[in-house]
Amino acid sequence: MIVELAFNYIGQKYKIELDMRFSIPKMKYKGATVQWQRIKAKKGPKIQEVELTEAEKKVLEEKHLAEEKMRESLQEKTPEWQFYCHLKELEDESIHSKQHWTATIDQLFEEQAGDEQDRWDTLTKNLQLKQELDVFEEYDGLNHEDAKLFILVVSLPLLVRGHAVSVRLLDDIVSLKVPNLYKLQLGLPREVDHESASSFFDCKTRKLIIVAPVQEPKIFEIEDDFTQPVRETSKTEEKDVAV
Repeated sequence: MIVELAFNYIGQKYKIELDMRFSIPKMKYKGATVQWQRIKAKKGPKIQEVELTEAEKKVLEEKHLAEEKMRESLQEKTPEWQFYCHLKELEDESIHSKQHWTATIDQLFEEQAGDEQDRWDTLTKNLQLKQELDVFEEYDGLNHEDAKLFILVVSLPLLVRGHAVSVRLLDDIVSLKVPNLYKLQLGLPREVDHESASSFFDCKTRKLIIVAPVQEPKIFEIEDDFTQPVRETSKTEEKDVAV
């Protein structure tokens, strides 16, 4: 192949056509000594399969289980919650104050049986706000049409204080997040006035209470104007409209 390539270049450069009948000397090298040459050697894989002992296998399994538990603990869980509707107009705005909910929780605490610790434990697990017929009821899917206030009670048992809680109200969506602990997003049955909403975290029961006034629905009146005369359109205009 090299000889044929050389013949072609000689013919192009010197305009001489050489005879393709040629022979190659039968020799491995030319000269008295052979020059040293470097050849890249192929190295075998450095990774080898090693048989683990039973003790080593047990250590690896325990490490894997510990990592799985750590990942599960870092996942944000959905907390338990209760949703209430206040059906009447308020005479004052005391329901938005911390003192109102402190007094309400203290009253519920006094009604529990047992010693102080038992009462707090019971109230923490089974907090149920007092309901009045046609005034304050738990949401049942139908009573939200007459609601003036929405009250959301969220259980956050792993929190001691509410500084890490982030609450966001946007029209008919409420979202709550505590990094690495809790995450909650709910769609409300009606839009709320997020600017007038308030929240309160009770450290003893570890409950977050969100109070949001219901936004009145916006009603637009549309008046039809039939006084304008009807103008005839040309064929060109009709074609443009169709397009």
